Amino acid sequence: SNAYAATLPSIFSNDKYVTGIENQEDKPWCTVFAVCKAVEAQMRLEGKYVPSGGFSEVWLYTRCKQVNYIPYDGTNINTALNIAVNEGLCPNNFS
Repeated sequence: SNAYAATLPSIFSNDKYVTGIENQEDKPWCTVFAVCKAVEAQMRLEGKYVPSGGFSEVWLYTRCKQVNYIPYDGTNINTALNIAVNEGLCPNNFS
């Protein structure tokens, strides 16, 4: 018998952690979409509260542009992650 053998499930779903693919349309927000959705997914995995509507990609993108001064559209992953870790993220909806 193999001590490392594992029984794999016949089906797997991560639907409760990843809620779907967002359409960023023509906006240069792929990096901030990825960071916001990754944070939300990790929080769900840890059983932590994720605000209704998730986190604001608009806020994170704006904050990134204030920090890194990149003259063209877009931002970089280092800036977005640094802001998320050190400043936190803003909810999309306030109620």
